[in-house]
Amino acid sequence: MQATQTATRTCPNCSAPYEQTQSYCPSCGQSTHLHRLTVGHILHEFFHAIFHTDTSILGVIKHLMVRPGHIARAYVDGKRKSLYNPFNFLVVLVALSILIINLSGVDVFQAKNGNPVANLMTKHFNLVIFFTVPLTALYTSLLFRKQGVNFAEAAVLACYTAGERTVFFLLLVIPLMKFFPEHHLAIIWAYLGLYAVYYAVACLQFTGQRSVLGFFKGLLPTILLQVSLYLLIFLGHSLIPHPEINPYKPVFWKQALKALLAILGKVFAR
Repeated sequence: MQATQTATRTCPNCSAPYEQTQSYCPSCGQSTHLHRLTVGHILHEFFHAIFHTDTSILGVIKHLMVRPGHIARAYVDGKRKSLYNPFNFLVVLVALSILIINLSGVDVFQAKNGNPVANLMTKHFNLVIFFTVPLTALYTSLLFRKQGVNFAEAAVLACYTAGERTVFFLLLVIPLMKFFPEHHLAIIWAYLGLYAVYYAVACLQFTGQRSVLGFFKGLLPTILLQVSLYLLIFLGHSLIPHPEINPYKPVFWKQALKALLAILGKVFAR
């Protein structure tokens, strides 16, 4: 008797063969029941990505409010299928922030006063936020190297917390600026202080520490980050003969880093 042969197909996602009777690809796990995309399907996927359980944007935001370090640690330890990718999370939140800031009409950074830092934040908010990730990761990995945290792992924590930072910005800073613009400086300092405490707690959760020393150590990455940003921006602005800051030009960061290294060299030479 001749054995019955089962028809096979090729997965469009990973090109692996699978039997026609299988509902999912045995190689990548994608559903084999595919159909032509429709507007209804796109809308379903959109709302699924926003609202569906813990893997949605809202689900991640909710958990990151109180468990940022635990979420980042779970991702680093390999629990990635059920967690939103930290880098995608940051990109989505930054894009959403830019949209809401522009629609709100609030001069959040007081750029009309001619402050170079304010001008940079207004015109290149996305670039500044993305630039904070490697700096924060660098300082975190250096400060917590004894706890075995490397740069890549610290970058995961930095992405999640930077994304959540934009949520704080949207929920607190913009409404307060809208109704109390005269207290602009106090609002910004309160926001920076809140984020510093939030990141310190995230570091404690991420490293499993519970000491007061660990908390204060967790405050340092955000403090060093703000100092570094202000130094880089002001130094770059003062050294480049150009009427406005343009961080997209390599010469800006080259001159700023050169000046910053020169200052640090003089400090440590004493």
